[in-house]
Amino acid sequence: MSIIAQPREAIIGRTLAELEPEAEPVDEAIRRAIRERRTIGLQFLQARSGRWFSVRCYPSAIGVIVFANEITRQKQAEERLLLAHQELEHRVEARTHELNSANALLEAVFGRPPGRDRDLRPQRAHRAHQRRLRAPVRPERAETAHAGDGPPGRSAGRRRAPGPHRQAAGGRGAGHRA
Repeated sequence: MSIIAQPREAIIGRTLAELEPEAEPVDEAIRRAIRERRTIGLQFLQARSGRWFSVRCYPSAIGVIVFANEITRQKQAEERLLLAHQELEHRVEARTHELNSANALLEAVFGRPPGRDRDLRPQRAHRAHQRRLRAPVRPERAETAHAGDGPPGRSAGRRRAPGPHRQAAGGRGAGHRA
């Protein structure tokens, strides 16, 4: 493939800008490679054919060596990818707007934003309370829970039944007999 579709005799002795006026960026890259003595690369669109080229200009002892590869398919794929990305961004914006509208409606109906159910969130102040949350609570125990000074679930007025270490009459501990 040739960037310049002219016979060899017409090309010799002429600059690229003279042969192909729209190739001015490539001509400038060639001049920079010679002047700076370093490789210069660029991507170039040949407008009349609609073809893209990747051009590399390498300085040499006798001038410059130029390689050009057609990259039209790669550029078309990049353009499709860019369009797909823009479409996705547009869809995300539209969906976000829909969700914000739905959340505003829910907040207006229920008086609070969705997902902020503070009333239903159990408080976990200490471990005993956490254990009680896991076990079913019987209604009669729920009324007496935390009443008085005793542990949860015991009424302040209730006492333990005498065990083997207590005597009913004297109330002394084990080892003391009446």
